[in-house]
Amino acid sequence: MESKNNIYQGIQAIMSANNKEAGIWALEKFLETYPDFSKAHNDLGVLYYNEGNKDKASIHYEKAAKLQPENPVFNKNLADFYYSELGRPQEALDLYLKILKSNPEDIGTLLIAGHIYVSLKKFNNAKVFYNRVLEIEPWNQDAREYLEKLENYEQAVSVVKSPDEMYKEIEPLLNGNNHKDAINALERLLEADSDYALAHNDLGVLYYKEGNKNKALTHYKKAAGLMPENITFQKNLADFYYVESGLVKEALEIYVRILEGNPGDIETLLITGHICVSLKKFDDAKVFYNRVLEIEPWNSDAFQSLEKLKDYEKAGNETRYDSSFGIRENRAGNMTY
Repeated sequence: MESKNNIYQGIQAIMSANNKEAGIWALEKFLETYPDFSKAHNDLGVLYYNEGNKDKASIHYEKAAKLQPENPVFNKNLADFYYSELGRPQEALDLYLKILKSNPEDIGTLLIAGHIYVSLKKFNNAKVFYNRVLEIEPWNQDAREYLEKLENYEQAVSVVKSPDEMYKEIEPLLNGNNHKDAINALERLLEADSDYALAHNDLGVLYYKEGNKNKALTHYKKAAGLMPENITFQKNLADFYYVESGLVKEALEIYVRILEGNPGDIETLLITGHICVSLKKFDDAKVFYNRVLEIEPWNSDAFQSLEKLKDYEKAGNETRYDSSFGIRENRAGNMTY
């Protein structure tokens, strides 16, 4: 029986003849018998990419890299595809850095890693890679030009207002009803500082008000990730999970974390109690409602919620429990100014 390597060599001859359709057909048939032959997956990725079938190209590039995770060719093909075609710079960068661990003097990879850091606005990181190229090839004009561009950009930016100054000027827009202008101004701020958490939170609020819930969630998550200690950011994300996404358990986890640092937060105690009710964890709900009454004996929301639970229990669980009080009213979230 002919070995798989001999069969593969025959397929390579077909590909060398520039017969793409025959090459794709032969490789697909080959992989039906040898599904873990990484070179065939890589070649299929290349052929499908050249044919414009990016979905299948992605599948086979990823499969090849998974089967041989230390193969620099497979990793580079996948990284190039992520960066150039899918717009996934961070995932591409992770692969390029992996390549550089085994081949630290790969000029092409050093340069593209620098470019990705520039696109991520991590300019100091980019300089490290461009300077590394010049250490290896002092005559490399590309690296020298990119370094000069970075230096010129940083000099120009140094006279521009700081993110804090920009945000202060945006605050009047946040107080008004012109959401479009406020959104544009906040987006410009993030171009200057992509990790400015206040802007991400406020964009989440504004996009929610505009009905763009996907963008709202993106910015709520970014704000909460950048400043996990900020209660407002955490509440906004938890509220969105609970009210809009139906991710009750995820919301509950955030509320519980808030209470760990702020055990007397009335609003969070109440909403946590409501979520426990929606999960039919009535004893847990009582704990939170009673805690509210310990802090604020006059709190009508907690009192009414406990009364409903008592009525339900007196009925012997024979009636359907009305948990409508546990449904939180839609809210856009809280601004940070």
